Amino acid sequence: MSAKLIFFDFVTEQGTPNSPCAINASQIVYMYTTQSTKTAVVFTNGDLMVANQTLASFKSGEQSQGLGEFVSIGTPDSCNKTPWGSSKGEVLVNTTYLAQLQRSLSKTSVVLSQPSSNPAIFITSKYINDIVNDSKINESPFNYISLDVTQISTNAPVVNALYSNVGLTKTQVTGSRSAAGTYDLAFPTGTPIGISPSLFVSSPIAAANNPIVRISATSATGLGIVTQSSGFTNADGILSNTKINILSWPITSVIPAIGDRTQGGIVFYVDQSTRKGYVLYEGTVNASIVWCTPTGTDVTGVSFTVNSASTGIAQSATNTSLIATAATGVGASVSAEAFSATVGGVTYGDWALPSEGALNAIYDSLLYATTDPYGLRSIIPVGADLWSSNQGASSSVARYVTFNTSSRVNAQNLKINSYSALAVREFSF
Repeated sequence: MSAKLIFFDFVTEQGTPNSPCAINASQIVYMYTTQSTKTAVVFTNGDLMVANQTLASFKSGEQSQGLGEFVSIGTPDSCNKTPWGSSKGEVLVNTTYLAQLQRSLSKTSVVLSQPSSNPAIFITSKYINDIVNDSKINESPFNYISLDVTQISTNAPVVNALYSNVGLTKTQVTGSRSAAGTYDLAFPTGTPIGISPSLFVSSPIAAANNPIVRISATSATGLGIVTQSSGFTNADGILSNTKINILSWPITSVIPAIGDRTQGGIVFYVDQSTRKGYVLYEGTVNASIVWCTPTGTDVTGVSFTVNSASTGIAQSATNTSLIATAATGVGASVSAEAFSATVGGVTYGDWALPSEGALNAIYDSLLYATTDPYGLRSIIPVGADLWSSNQGASSSVARYVTFNTSSRVNAQNLKINSYSALAVREFSF
């Protein structure tokens, strides 16, 4: 951690003056509101002192020139199993001492590694993603990449040195030359250059003036450079020992959490490897409908076998499309595919009948059988039989899942039976 000083006007708990001073931020574990207009400060050695300034003044930078290393966890429910109390209010924790964030049901456990004598464990309603994103924003207001570039004769530009806060190294940047005075620098996919970064270029060593005529982002992962006298032989070589600085504002992507209400429904599954989330519409598309018509339609690609790909959570849309294409009349998949819902002023039309794996995830992840913390039983009545988008062992049967309070039941039955149909959709984050 940097040696950032935070300025305090300390007082006693009774409010009488104590000692004004500047404290190195690395000595502070967390701060919180106390006595309405004052801030309690807990140090690494466990000491607590009261500052005669509001927590808001520290958050805004009025007293600290920006806290940087600190992030708000909201007003917690408890600290080390002791009720926190509304009078103490919001807490700012030092991210240096943040050991773990863990989400359980609707609460987040914030585990600190300090004070060493009694490490603090807060329980708060603030989501992990909000804490993480706030921390990233506080850490640095922008992404930066600083390059030291050399270009000799007709060779491609070479990066001699690189500094950044995005984990980039000089060997990951590739230079190319398309003509004298016209060059490109390519960055790895995912490098946060942005579509309109701020670019600052210094003159080469010993140069009388800056030879760069134009430098711009040619794509999300590339820079185009044009030097003076472009197109002529003497344009080559004058780029040597030029420093290029790239600044871009980060675009933070919030990772959804199970139970979030977003994207038209309630999140029941998150795949961080593919950056996909899956939501359940909070209602039934049809409470009583056959699987498909004609009921004997054999749909290739959606048949159930143990661990088959078609039962995967991500297969709902593909299965639904295959069924709707093969079947000529009404049915659960056709009904789900035609469904449209407007939630929060946004219309979502890309719904699908859940695969058997998706139904299992809805039941398991949203805790239907236990405390039902997300109110799933108000959407899906206890004992409801729900069609999946998976065909059974023959063309006349299809898979369904029954939601009971003790457990779910996975089975198959004739497609002519009328069961309920839910709707799910996939979104990217």
